[in-house]
Amino acid sequence: MAVSTLVAQASGANNSKLCRVYLNRQFFLNTALFPLLCIPLLFIKQIYIKIGQDPEIAALAAQYV
Repeated sequence: MAVSTLVAQASGANNSKLCRVYLNRQFFLNTALFPLLCIPLLFIKQIYIKIGQDPEIAALAAQYV
């Protein structure tokens, strides 16, 4: 959301170079952070069980996550 605000301001100022800089930074951050943020999803069932959920409910929740 913040990048879209910055891009809108740069676009309004007719600064296409700055728009490209923001776009490339966003692509880099998405590429770098997405795998790191997906790691907990591999262990979501165990996480639900450790926070006290019933194993059956944890299995269903993990299925829908």
